[in-house]
Amino acid sequence: MTILRSLLPLLLGLGLVAACLAPSATPAQDATQQPSPIERKMAGVRIPSIEFSQTPLSDALAFLQQRSVELERAATGNDAQGINILLSDREELADHPVTLRLRDIPIGHAITLAARAAGAQVRVDTFAVMVELPQPDATAPAFYSKRDQQSLREKLDTIVIPSIEFSDTPVRDAIEFLVARSMELDPARGTASSPGINIALFAGPTTDEPSVTLRLTEIPLGEAIRYTAELAGLSRAIEGNVVILAAPAPAE
Repeated sequence: MTILRSLLPLLLGLGLVAACLAPSATPAQDATQQPSPIERKMAGVRIPSIEFSQTPLSDALAFLQQRSVELERAATGNDAQGINILLSDREELADHPVTLRLRDIPIGHAITLAARAAGAQVRVDTFAVMVELPQPDATAPAFYSKRDQQSLREKLDTIVIPSIEFSDTPVRDAIEFLVARSMELDPARGTASSPGINIALFAGPTTDEPSVTLRLTEIPLGEAIRYTAELAGLSRAIEGNVVILAAPAPAE
């Protein structure tokens, strides 16, 4: 016992030295939270519009890669190289169709949604964006801002549609009508701000998209979308300045 008591100060001193010499985890954690150059491009470069109709995924990605070069060069004035996009599992994914019509969104968000429309997912590597088959428990990266999200929510609340009438209308046609009316009725129309809203439909692998029958008057845009989604059996979510309507995941 006496020996232990005499060694205790020495052991405590060694512990303090070890604690002082141990590297701090904070700088490393902070470093990992900083966006990489490719992530900054994906969030910062905005694409004015995209329109894909049953476009093979490989062609959609080639278009987005080329636009990333053109838009970055226009913004910086230098010989920018844009964003590298690589399609993994090419034999299985290349011909998967993409149908999307979007305006004024970060190009990283456009890439993510194009991949999702084709049943794929995005993974951001150091020097390239990988588009690949979905992995279990993978989380999709987010390339949109709270500012975009807030602007969309305000439009959903303030734009009021005088009347809507759908009679066994395919849900994709109903969505196109709602987007067109949002552009016509948006107070921002005719200003520098992008009028209207974006809606992306992910109806799943089925070829028979649901139809909608409803009649509404003096209805806020957000509520019109909610009723349309409910009648079509679709979920709703907001990602940046895009309303996402998606078919429920198939039961395992």
